[in-house]
Amino acid sequence: MEKNSIPFSDRCHKKHSVPLNDPCRLVPVQRKAAKDARSRTRFVLNYKDDPPAQRLVADLLKDVNAKKYGKEITLNALVLYALKQLTPKDLERIKDQSLEEMDRVRLMLERYNEKHSAKLTLGEFLVRKLKLK
Repeated sequence: MEKNSIPFSDRCHKKHSVPLNDPCRLVPVQRKAAKDARSRTRFVLNYKDDPPAQRLVADLLKDVNAKKYGKEITLNALVLYALKQLTPKDLERIKDQSLEEMDRVRLMLERYNEKHSAKLTLGEFLVRKLKLK
């Protein structure tokens, strides 16, 4: 471990103790353009309201760093490796998981209208699907 390195669980669970350049930060934060006109983006991982996710990340980092040799493996390295492994099918599943119920209904309506060359409203579509007439 590095000289100034603090274990993940200690770094990420104390208020204001995570440095801005820490790889644990993965939520996008837009910054003002630098003087040299380069735009910068930061990512911050925020599991403040999700203790099971906190434990999962902390346990994973603990397990992956349980070794005698080599440098410390950071969350940044794990995330980059995992992102490279995602397939288009995985991305579609993630997109589907982000949909709420009404989003799914609207998506079904759009697909129905495209397939049948129709212009049904949401109400008309629901009446047909639920066979209310």
